[in-house]
Amino acid sequence: MSIPNIYNYPHEVGGGILSIDSITGTLCWENPQIQGEYNIAIKISEYRAGIYIGSVLQDMQLTVKQCNNDQPSIEDKPDICVFVGENVNIQFTANDQSDAVHI
Repeated sequence: MSIPNIYNYPHEVGGGILSIDSITGTLCWENPQIQGEYNIAIKISEYRAGIYIGSVLQDMQLTVKQCNNDQPSIEDKPDICVFVGENVNIQFTANDQSDAVHI
């Protein structure tokens, strides 16, 4: 919902692409261009069996700063199914321009 003349979405001011995954709730702001402090509020509504239960308003402040770090490349892994009580041990590799990390 847009509030005319009062509120602009952070990506409208700072550039980049802002998205929220409606299933997981993951907030992603890809490639913001302007440093600064940004405030965002998200209304989260809960439904059970199609019936509205209620909502909560979450607000947060985002700080965008200059960074000389390049995004690492992380080896993709296939999805797995884990059952209650099982342990999972996954080895992966992440690389940046100057180093490799093995965990």
